[in-house]
Amino acid sequence: MATNNLDFYQKYTNFILINSEEAENGACIIWTGATQRRNNYILGMINVTYPNAKRTKMNVARLAKILQLKSTDLAKNLDASHLCHNALCVNTDHIVLEPREINNQRKICVAAHQCTTHIVHGTNYTNCMLNLKLWFVMIL
Repeated sequence: MATNNLDFYQKYTNFILINSEEAENGACIIWTGATQRRNNYILGMINVTYPNAKRTKMNVARLAKILQLKSTDLAKNLDASHLCHNALCVNTDHIVLEPREINNQRKICVAAHQCTTHIVHGTNYTNCMLNLKLWFVMIL
């Protein structure tokens, strides 16, 4: 059964809140629900039913941005990138939508333990928040 947009936003906002907790750094909100390993990362994943009844599995960080922006129409070519480098963080202040090229550049910052800044084709992208990085290993 299709729902309206307000029901959709409320349902999944509540679901994220129930399945998250404040991190030790006091700034990140860490997803405690279902996860999936992708490459070298463990990402929060969720099955979503859109108001038009379309179903999909998506990264919970991307869903958090959809809910914040109240738009189910985010560009598919943009990644939900974590400025805090905590892949399970759902704090929308820590998540930006940006090209994969920039998202991949951020790996250099983690390796170097400092932000190297992010500029592509003359566009400045937000700097990393490495001071919030939680340096622990999670095993599935």
